[in-house]
Amino acid sequence: MTTSTITGSSTGSSTDTPTEPTVSDSASPVTQPSSNAIEPGVQPAQLAKDSLREQKKAKARNLILQRAQQLINTVGYTETKMRDVADAANMSYQTLYNYFPTKGLILQELLTQDLSKLQRSTLETLHSDQPLSNRLRELAKDYIDVIAPDERHLWKEVCAELLKATTHHSCFLALLDEQALNKFRELLSSSQANGELDPHIDSDTLADVVYSLLDATLMRYLVNESVNRPQILSAISAQIRLTVTPYIR
Repeated sequence: MTTSTITGSSTGSSTDTPTEPTVSDSASPVTQPSSNAIEPGVQPAQLAKDSLREQKKAKARNLILQRAQQLINTVGYTETKMRDVADAANMSYQTLYNYFPTKGLILQELLTQDLSKLQRSTLETLHSDQPLSNRLRELAKDYIDVIAPDERHLWKEVCAELLKATTHHSCFLALLDEQALNKFRELLSSSQANGELDPHIDSDTLADVVYSLLDATLMRYLVNESVNRPQILSAISAQIRLTVTPYIR
């Protein structure tokens, strides 16, 4: 699944209290504050100013992403420099840095800004009537399909950025879908409830294991260029079979 229009072919690492209502002694009811009420102490003018500031920030952020994508498409990711992005967006390098400290974070935003298709496909898989093992494999496939073949080298850069920010694991799957772990837990829990999965197994722990296996497999797919998509799908299917099948009734 292609998640953006990036097509740059060059590869390489970046260098770069609200007040409580008072009940009177009379029998009159307490008037509830309106949902549109302004927070005490905050003036309408200040609210308007804050809103305008946020709009400007969003506009600047979108401009950075647009210019960066244009540069990556034109000269490739490696040759796109942070100062070039700042110049193209007509802002200072320091201003750009305030939004995106590294080029890798810009790329991460570009690749993950529209994953609506992934959300639809994973929800369809969750609620299908296929056997549990099939749905687990389909979920894994949904996530693997996010990485389009011509963007694999770009996702590798995103992976490197994640590894800089963590000391225990990549969390790559969480980057694609913050609810991924919950989806695996929901699937195994529902399978346990309908009698398809052993009721004595800790379904959350099993879901954690499957999630970690898929996260590691996605990492392997990105960093090992000799591994192709059919091989990685076969590998994760085998891992799911070995991990979950013994508990299927």
